[in-house]
Amino acid sequence: MRIFSTISLAAGFISIALLSSCEKETAPENPSKENEKKAVQFKEKVTKKGFVVTEFYADKPIDYVTTDNEITLETDLNKYIFPHLKDDINILRNDGVLEIHQNAVKKPGNDSTVLYRNWNIFSNRAGVYFEFVDEHYNPRRYKMSEFNDQYFILYLDWPVDNAKIFSKFEYKVDL
Repeated sequence: MRIFSTISLAAGFISIALLSSCEKETAPENPSKENEKKAVQFKEKVTKKGFVVTEFYADKPIDYVTTDNEITLETDLNKYIFPHLKDDINILRNDGVLEIHQNAVKKPGNDSTVLYRNWNIFSNRAGVYFEFVDEHYNPRRYKMSEFNDQYFILYLDWPVDNAKIFSKFEYKVDL
C-alpha cells in the first residue's frame, strides 16, 4: 500500500511537471516583444498614408468640459473636435517630423499652410504608444488601441472614473 501511494505521488508530481512545461511552451510571447511587433506594424501603416481625425468618444459617460459649473455626462464627444482639426491632413515623415496640412480651415491665429511638429511610435511591456499632438498642436503621448487598413484608434486615460477617451483617425491620402 505504501509503495502504491509513493508511486501515485511520484506520478502526480511528474504529471504536474509535464503540464507546467506544456503551459510554458504554449504561453503567449513576451508582452514587450509582442508590443514591439505591433509598434513596427503600426508605424509601417501610418507612415504610408495621410490621416485625419474623424471621431472622438469616451468608453463611459464623462463630463468633458471641466471648466464650467454644469455637469454633462456624455460618451459622444464629436462636438468637441475643432473644425480645423477635421480639415487637417496629418503626414508622418520617416525623419520623425509630423506635417500638419491645414487645408481650407486653419487654426484661428495661425494661417500657415503646413505646421511642423515631432512624432514617435514606441512600445514597452504596457503597450504601444504614439507621441503625436493634442487639439492645440502641443505634444501629447497616446496609447494605441487598434489599427487596420482603414483607420487607427488612440486613447488617453481620463482622470476621473477610470474612463478612457478615444480618437479615431481615418487614412485619407496614400503617400
